Amino acid sequence: MVIGSTYSGQIMVWDTRTKLFPVLKTLPGAHGHTQPVYSLKLVGTKNAHQLVSCSTDGQFCSWQLDMLAQPIETIYLTNPNHSRTDEVGVTCFDFADNETSAFYLGTQEGDVFSANRYDRAGTKAGLVSSDIYRGHSTVVSGLHVHPLYGPVDFTDVIATSSFDYTCKIWRPKSVLKAANPSLILNNNLDNGSSVTSSKVSAIMPIHTLDTFDDYVNDIKWSPAHPAVLATADGSGKLSIFNFNEDTQVPIVSETVNDGSALSKISFNKTGKFLAASSVNGFTSIYDMGEFAAPKQDDYNKFSKTINFLTTN
Repeated sequence: MVIGSTYSGQIMVWDTRTKLFPVLKTLPGAHGHTQPVYSLKLVGTKNAHQLVSCSTDGQFCSWQLDMLAQPIETIYLTNPNHSRTDEVGVTCFDFADNETSAFYLGTQEGDVFSANRYDRAGTKAGLVSSDIYRGHSTVVSGLHVHPLYGPVDFTDVIATSSFDYTCKIWRPKSVLKAANPSLILNNNLDNGSSVTSSKVSAIMPIHTLDTFDDYVNDIKWSPAHPAVLATADGSGKLSIFNFNEDTQVPIVSETVNDGSALSKISFNKTGKFLAASSVNGFTSIYDMGEFAAPKQDDYNKFSKTINFLTTN
């Protein structure tokens, strides 16, 4: 089964065992999305999961894969603290592993927010507009919450890529309150801010990768090695970072195909292979080799690295 989304807002499901045409698709119009859907994710367990999607009009939808006639849940993500419009143009989002309610999202304006699907203890469903993760100056193109595996839980480490030629590493506000409160700017947003409320906190990134010469279109943590991060950019470069070796310079950088811009990257489940898709229609698959296998002390090393970046 292959699930895809379109610029018109439709979501389609193909079954590679049957035919080339979609076996299921959402109906254009009132039910579901009517603007581009740039991000999809399956959340839940292997036997009980839902498809969730976000469009650039801020509409969040949940779907049962065998029934795409209309969403089973719709949330309108709005930002009442914005000075011009409460609409949120969502370009990417991600859930932590084993999490089905809280998630993070990136926007067309360059901001990152946390959000909730359901009302729960002191928080309402929708965007948490009082906390803006502020660091990018334009479109957030990719967002990935660190996967959950191995002896240490790093799901409070979030990576984002942007059209501003940078990538950022973030920690949640709850972590920064204890580790480094100076990264939380209360009532002190910059003068060019589009935020009107004085109750809004600006949360700064703990680290910036600025070695790129073009748009960075996607970013992914390895599902096998805690310190390995992959990026794809508009110059066709696939870059692999190992934070245990260097927190700024990639350990390897490869120009894919003819240098056409890379749009998306994805690891397989074991982290041994990495697929990179170009805008010219080609997908290249790379063997990660020694970069895929963590050594015994890599988890402790990465924990120290992330804590150092957070506190300095």
